[in-house]
Order: sequence, then C-alpha cells, then structure tokens
Amino acid sequence: WVLTSEGLERTWNLLKTGIFYMPVVRRNGDMGNASEQSVASLGLSLFKKKGKTPRETAKKALKGARDMAKAKSIKPGKYPLITDPQFDGVMAHESFGHLTEADGVITGESIISDRKGERLGSKHATIVESGDPKNFGFYLPYDDEGTATKELYLLKEGILKNFLHSRYTAEILGAEPTGNARSLNFTYPSIVRMRNTYFAAGEHTNEELFEMIDEGIYVVGSRGGQTEATGTFTFSADRAYWVEDGEKKYPLKGVVVRGNILNFLKNIIGASQEVEVTTSVRGGCGKWGQGGLPVGTGGPYLAVSEALVGGG
Repeated sequence: WVLTSEGLERTWNLLKTGIFYMPVVRRNGDMGNASEQSVASLGLSLFKKKGKTPRETAKKALKGARDMAKAKSIKPGKYPLITDPQFDGVMAHESFGHLTEADGVITGESIISDRKGERLGSKHATIVESGDPKNFGFYLPYDDEGTATKELYLLKEGILKNFLHSRYTAEILGAEPTGNARSLNFTYPSIVRMRNTYFAAGEHTNEELFEMIDEGIYVVGSRGGQTEATGTFTFSADRAYWVEDGEKKYPLKGVVVRGNILNFLKNIIGASQEVEVTTSVRGGCGKWGQGGLPVGTGGPYLAVSEALVGGG
C-alpha cells in the first residue's frame, strides 16, 4: 500500500509461491549436488503447469545431482558456451542490470554512465526490465513511490537504451521515472532497484544454438559469484556439460565463468525463441544494506562464441 502527500494511493497484493530442491548424491565415493526450483507470482496453480510440478522439478534436480557425481574436470581456457535461462538471468541482473541503476550513473560509478545510445553488445543481445513479465517471474505493478512499472529496454539489439530511475534520479537527470524505486520494507528508504531483468527472445531453436558449437560447454544454472563496478564477473555454474558436434556429451564439475560483461554481450551469437523468467524461493537482491529484495531474472538459451572458463 502506497499513499503520498500528492494524493496518490496504490494498493496491490504481493504473491510468491515456490518449491526448491537441492539433492546430494554419492557415487563411488564422489559427491554431487544440483538445485532446481519452480517459483512464480502465482498460487498453487503454478504446480499444475507443465515442467513446474513438484515431481518434475525434483526429477530434474536429482538427475543433475547424479550427473555431477560422475562429472569430469575441464582444463581452464576459452570456450564457446550455451547458457540456460537461469544463468542468463544472473548475467542480466548482476553483471549488467546494476550498471544501469541511475544512482550509480549519477555518481559515475557505473562504467556505462556516459554511453547511452552506444553499441555495447551484439545484435543478439537485448535485455528487458519489467514489473510484469509474461513468462512467470515476479509480479510488481507499481514501485514503492506508486509509479507504474512499465516495461523498458535496457539494451536493444546491443544498443544501450535506458537507465533505471526513481523519481529522485529522474529529476536529476531530466528523465522520466521508470518505476524502479523500491525498499525492502517501510523501515527503509526507496532506492533504485531492479524488478524483472532478463534477456529477450531470439530467432533460433535450441537445436540450432547447439549446432553452432563444435566443441564447448553447456552451462546450467548458477551458484552465485562476484561482480565489480568495472563489469568484471565470476560466476559458478550449478552444473555444466561438454558439448561436441552440437550434442551434449558428459557432465563437467566445478565450472566457473569469468570475464567482463561488455565482452560477454559482444560475443553473443544467438538466442532461442522461448524465454523463461523466474524469481527465487529464498534470498533476493542486496543493495545498500537492503538484502533479500524479491526480483525476477531469466532469458532464453544463449550461444556465446567465447568465454573464459575454469573448472574443478
């Protein structure tokens, strides 16, 4: 509920339902684990949707854990990648989205502060910010200043289009509020935060993306990592697989993807036609002491020509 001195009144219900699995498997003395979740701004009807039932979600998690228990190591180096929607979402939010928050633009902390209108990525790189994603995610019709959360492009076909604004930052930069003023609860001030941040769909099928890779790595999910204001990042995959001649061959353990987000965006060579956006059962985004804010992330499957990879 938001009520302002200007007479604006907004009310809406925040809803999030989900289930999370992280099985651990032992195989011939080797341990493996993986995680899967089904979560969205829906009621229990979520668990009736194809691919989202508790049984289906548990099966995917268990298969991933079994794969990781027999995974092989990989030599560190540069490899082509196929990334799944969960890993894409971490890249879109953590590595790029924070760079578009206008408070960092005003202070000059963001490395893209003065690059609006410039090409930052390939034509296959489009990143959307929305309060009402069409593919699950976190439903947020208004921000905590009562501004409607309209959809906007942060990056469109590689071109930097918009920054994220509160009313305060919009006033300073002569822009329009974008509906991105959010607070963890009423005891905190509203600051510029993301809602649902995700890569947009492309024109390829998943099969076509894999056919682009003669030898490379398929990255599934993320176990978190680190980012810097310079755009550098380090993210651990939840699990990964070796790809050869367009086919998934065997699981890889301890895969870590490193690099700079601007290089990553330039190296995207294709995106699949279907997008999946999800929020998190636990945790959330943290900024300025306000941790655990619900957000949504995701995307299609992406093909990346080259990325630096380490392995366990």
